[in-house]
Amino acid sequence: MIPSNKSLRSKLLSESSRSKQNEKTSYIVMGALAAVAVGLGLSNPGQEAYVNHASAELSIRASEKCADAGGRVQSICQLATGASAERFGAVATGLIDDNTERTNLVLFSIYSSKDPFPFSDKTTKTLGIARMFVPFARG
Repeated sequence: MIPSNKSLRSKLLSESSRSKQNEKTSYIVMGALAAVAVGLGLSNPGQEAYVNHASAELSIRASEKCADAGGRVQSICQLATGASAERFGAVATGLIDDNTERTNLVLFSIYSSKDPFPFSDKTTKTLGIARMFVPFARG
């Protein structure tokens, strides 16, 4: 049986409107992805932000280690990290900055920080994305 012109026309119009709807959806999805990419690119943290973050983390860990130490060691440790926190922070910032390499991948960055201590070959890798830092490898 041969289809009538009306049914053929309505079928073609139906397919055409579905095609236009799919095209609209594609543009919306591509626009949303572009907006996310721009947002990530603009919020990709720089080296200075990472160094400040890492030195604050180091200072917190040092204070926690001091609290775990006992007696005279604890007093000396607290003096080094507490009373002269500014000086400790400046030294930590310098050590971290000198021993960190940034790989900028536009939407995010990967920071590789070598331990600044002698005889240590450990490296910490940290993901910097959307103004946040997420350590993901230590070794």
